[in-house]
Amino acid sequence: MAITNEYRTRSGAVALRSFKAKGRPSAIAGMGVYAPENIITNFDLEKMMDTSDKWITERTGIHKRHIAAPGTTTFEVATKAARAALDAAGITAADLDMILVGTSSPDGPFPSVACRVQNELGASGAVAWDTLAACTSFVYGLSIADAYIATERADTVLVIGAEVLSRMLNYTNRGTAVIFGDGAGAAVLRPAPTGGGFKSWCLGSDGRGYA
Repeated sequence: MAITNEYRTRSGAVALRSFKAKGRPSAIAGMGVYAPENIITNFDLEKMMDTSDKWITERTGIHKRHIAAPGTTTFEVATKAARAALDAAGITAADLDMILVGTSSPDGPFPSVACRVQNELGASGAVAWDTLAACTSFVYGLSIADAYIATERADTVLVIGAEVLSRMLNYTNRGTAVIFGDGAGAAVLRPAPTGGGFKSWCLGSDGRGYA
């Protein structure tokens, strides 16, 4: 049963649905990350647009962002984070039942980034698909993975959040370019030890800001 609460934004109240975790609990067994070597600092952005380190830091807390080399794909950064997560969890790709990739910057309309990762890892036994929910894509992926493990439809799920947004950015627009960078993070979810695991989820959406 969902419990509905409200979160106040500048555009009004947003309904948040809170769910208590049920069934078999899941937990993160290992995590991995990939961040490109190239870095753009706030001081670099001062030379590209009308902004300043002070303006950016006060509004976002961001001091630098990692930027992928030209031609780098979302699939590539996702796969690197995935391999690190598998190593951290002490498993192989053959153990995976499912691969979920959350991204707003896929390399094309199809195939999904998740299917390309599945092929690259050799996880032939895993189902794979992408989720697109902007900044919350990874959280939604975790909640989906938890639900599949809770209902015993999967035992081991790889969740990846991956973006190569620099190829889409206008580096004269301080409203967006100062926020986004490139990289990927991944987590392996498995059934939790007794007493552990996710306890609840709180999800919400607000489509009113689009104009």
